[in-house]
Amino acid sequence: MLMKNTWSTKSKTKISNQKLIEAIKRREWGVNNDPTKKNFIDCFECLVCKRVTENFKRGLKHASPLKFQATIDHYGCPKPVSNFTMKDDNQNWWPELYDKAIYEATAMERLMQKGTNYTATDFYQEVINLLENNAVR
Repeated sequence: MLMKNTWSTKSKTKISNQKLIEAIKRREWGVNNDPTKKNFIDCFECLVCKRVTENFKRGLKHASPLKFQATIDHYGCPKPVSNFTMKDDNQNWWPELYDKAIYEATAMERLMQKGTNYTATDFYQEVINLLENNAVR
């Protein structure tokens, strides 16, 4: 039987949902630096590449591409706040990382929409341009 941490009680509880247990066992990635599984970020990057490759191959066969598009329901997390006050917290670095990710995602989207190759330098220059112009949101 798998166990899960219950952070609010600092205890462990058993997971009874068999479908969840099987999904956790079958997935390629792990959590908490599990040495027996792959890193979840690497697995996500591989998933993206597999889907891009799959659509490329479908295009070669003149088949319609499959649509893999996240919506706000997939990634629409609110900006992090203090766990104690539920308000903005200047001492917490998560909101800064959240904002940084929004600028990076916007820069990536702009570069991809151009349809040309770009370098890491181009990417970071685009992020800097967005930051200087406060061009996000």
